[in-house]
Amino acid sequence: MSAVSKLNNEVVGAQVIKRASQLLREIASRNDQGVRLVDIYKSVGLGQSTAHRLLKALAVEGFVLQDEGSKRYRLGPLIFEFGLAIKSKFDLRAAAQDAMERIAAFTEDTVYLVVRSRYESVCIDRIEGNYPVKVLSLDIGGRRPLGTNASGLSILRSLPPAQVEKIIAYNETAYSRFANFSASRVYKELAASNTRGYVSVTVAAGTSAVGLPICGPDRLPLAAIAVAAVESRMSPGRQTEIVDFMRKEIAKLEAAISVS
Repeated sequence: MSAVSKLNNEVVGAQVIKRASQLLREIASRNDQGVRLVDIYKSVGLGQSTAHRLLKALAVEGFVLQDEGSKRYRLGPLIFEFGLAIKSKFDLRAAAQDAMERIAAFTEDTVYLVVRSRYESVCIDRIEGNYPVKVLSLDIGGRRPLGTNASGLSILRSLPPAQVEKIIAYNETAYSRFANFSASRVYKELAASNTRGYVSVTVAAGTSAVGLPICGPDRLPLAAIAVAAVESRMSPGRQTEIVDFMRKEIAKLEAAISVS
């Protein structure tokens, strides 16, 4: 094999891996309800035949499953098995558990713990408060483009400006899948949060959420915590009370992270 042929094969192989990862991320973002083939290939910008061929290969290996009735795709058992094999030096979900529970008890509303995954945010924990009307906008494992909810905006506003611009540009098309979201709105929300000192955003009608980042010793965001409630429970005064309580809990969590 010539050097040129070898290089071409390596490039093709890298492209296949990139496309497969795009498909998996798209399925993960809507895993609960499953995703149709047509929605997958349109979202990731692949041809139908290419997407179908890759999905068949991923299904054979156990990365995805296709429901025989609805024909929708979901993540397969191999993804779960890989997750079990990961052993983190610092288990953020476990470390944040007590803080999350105290915030939920204080607010009586829903508390989310979200981490960054490249251009997206991923919910890794959710604790529901005792208030009877709950805002359950994101399931554990749910993914969103960074900037489309309080937790994602909290992570985004804590990143260097060059990274923020890169992420927003990358997600510009993805933002259109979320009602009333666009790159310009994300910039406006970031500007407002910088003035306010925390994120306060309405994502779905009748609901509101506030968020703050969890930063490492380098002051870059590791994750974010958000509290979501019905809008009537999120007056400016109550938002201030919630955020003040969150700051105290996050400060304790960051101190634990710095010595881990």
